[in-house]
Amino acid sequence: RPLRRTIQRQIEVVLSEKILFGELRPGHIVVVGTEGEGDDKTFTFRGEEKSALPDVPPIEQAAGGAGPNLTKDA
Repeated sequence: RPLRRTIQRQIEVVLSEKILFGELRPGHIVVVGTEGEGDDKTFTFRGEEKSALPDVPPIEQAAGGAGPNLTKDA
């Protein structure tokens, strides 16, 4: 239960608020990141149009290798 509450507080509640206040709209892809260090680290969320995203997932770009193809077209 503590993990479930943490997920709700850190992710579900914030995403719900962003949807309600129009920061995330239909058709947006939600990009999740983090900022801060240690106990002050928090999740960040932003919505981007699909065309604004690179075709290669960031994990694959950072590793420089062939990872799973996570695009919807594959």
